[in-house]
Amino acid sequence: MGLENIGATLNRGLRWLLGTVLIAAVLINLANVVGRYVFSRPIQATDEILVYLFVWCVFLGAVLVSWEGRQLRMDALTSVLPTPARAVLNGLALALFVGMALFVIAQSMGFLARINQVGLKSVATGLPMVVPHAAIPLGFGLMLLAVALGWRRHILGADGKGAPPQGKADGDGG
Repeated sequence: MGLENIGATLNRGLRWLLGTVLIAAVLINLANVVGRYVFSRPIQATDEILVYLFVWCVFLGAVLVSWEGRQLRMDALTSVLPTPARAVLNGLALALFVGMALFVIAQSMGFLARINQVGLKSVATGLPMVVPHAAIPLGFGLMLLAVALGWRRHILGADGKGAPPQGKADGDGG
């Protein structure tokens, strides 16, 4: 299995997972609405559960954005630069992202270890707080993987000439 196939498989799996989580969130919210307005018995932990689901959606969705090269970029600057300078600037941006992601992962892992050690649990559900907070290092770790798999595309662009990457809707990452 080549690197592009690994990336495409990751992309499809994340899209499936995100779709499933969003459908679950809609169903939980619908159940809460029915419970509240039909039976006068709302589901007490709904808000907390939905917040945690959406946190996971954001960090997993960021992986897809990273894979497809659709993150916010300074294209106004890079589009006027000659190809070699554009590739250098894109390479610097990629290096900064890698450094920032490694920093966030390290800090998040330290935080997860501390809250796990004290046994911190959520108020409404009693869920260990490492579960919602684990979205941060996992999301950034998968973003690093996505960027590593497509580093050349992120630096040189999809056309190999320094143009910004333009991911495709079918999820193959451009």
